[in-house]
Amino acid sequence: MSNSFIDFSRDYINTFISRESALIKDGALVLDAGAGDPDFQNHDNRLHYITYDLAVGQEDWDYSGLDVIGSLEKCAFKDESFDAICCTQVLEHISEPEAVLKEMLRILKKEGLLLLTAPQEWYLHQPPHDYFRYTKYGLEHLLCKAGFTIDKIEPLGGYFIFLSHRIGLFHRFFFPPVDSFLIKVLRKPLKMFVVWFFGNFLPKVIAKLDKHDKERYVTCGYGVVARRA
Repeated sequence: MSNSFIDFSRDYINTFISRESALIKDGALVLDAGAGDPDFQNHDNRLHYITYDLAVGQEDWDYSGLDVIGSLEKCAFKDESFDAICCTQVLEHISEPEAVLKEMLRILKKEGLLLLTAPQEWYLHQPPHDYFRYTKYGLEHLLCKAGFTIDKIEPLGGYFIFLSHRIGLFHRFFFPPVDSFLIKVLRKPLKMFVVWFFGNFLPKVIAKLDKHDKERYVTCGYGVVARRA
């Protein structure tokens, strides 16, 4: 993902994780399940994290700082090891999501929290490890079937956050890499304007309209708080 545009969908994810992490007691041991690159790890300084990932899927990510490398389908941890699990934008990359959720339940302590985000509307990414998109009802079905008790499932933004995110990707389609130095120089002013307008200015304007979407049936994704009973 290019970092040359404003990503309000990521802001919603980070805000959700930060807010709900405040429910976890100080000093708790938290598994960051599918932690990936450190740039995407949203950690609360009060808590102790174990970062865990299979370390595949994104060639330009830095996996060197992971605490443990392994599969979520067969977690390398004992029963009831963690007070909480944080799993952000990972479930779509899991070919057997029900098996993974059951593993998360197994390694959670009783009354332990699962903070999870997953996409409903998203582009293809990290191919070929991109399998599913989720509605709130699909998430509810999978979590309950795995044995979780759900506290909340909420949309992370509405139609206009979704539209803002899509508009922000506009410039990626019109300025492919070129070898010619002359073409690079000639197109630079236009590219700078397009990136600014479609990657920053217009997404900001569109995002401000999101308060008018009360139903939020169109959303980039959902945030879930669930627990082991």
